[in-house]
Amino acid sequence: MANHVTQRNPDSADEATDARIERNKHIILVLLTVFTTAPFIGYCLYIVFANVGSTDNIRWATSVLAGVIGVLIGRLIGRTSGRQVRTAKNGCGQV
Repeated sequence: MANHVTQRNPDSADEATDARIERNKHIILVLLTVFTTAPFIGYCLYIVFANVGSTDNIRWATSVLAGVIGVLIGRLIGRTSGRQVRTAKNGCGQV
């Protein structure tokens, strides 16, 4: 029986490590964003739907919620349209 030694491709290992790091960074940023904005969005929802604030408070809360919804819709459309810029190995952006 021959003893086969498999060599790992160093580029492949680096790419896998880089991909794992990017995934972890993305997850951390998403969680940080959710946990920092959720209380504020919840407060805005409370002001708007519980009618506990003055008219001015309801206006700014509605404006904030409209902005958040707009950003979320824009993010979803941008993500599903496939027009995100992907970074090549050499750092040049491609569309």
